[in-house]
Amino acid sequence: MLFIAPGGAGSSAIADSDNPLPEAIRSAFGGDTWVADFVNYVGLAGLVASFFSIVFAAPC
Repeated sequence: MLFIAPGGAGSSAIADSDNPLPEAIRSAFGGDTWVADFVNYVGLAGLVASFFSIVFAAPC
């Protein structure tokens, strides 16, 4: 995130973004692409997986 997003779109393009990596991909490719949607959904799946792993590993 530190190098890829500003390198792809520039720091001013992603400064106010809620999801900077897909926004950088959209800015670099000039519009909405399947790659940006794929990165967005993989990130969401990672967040859900990490939540469930934390819940599973928590002591009762």
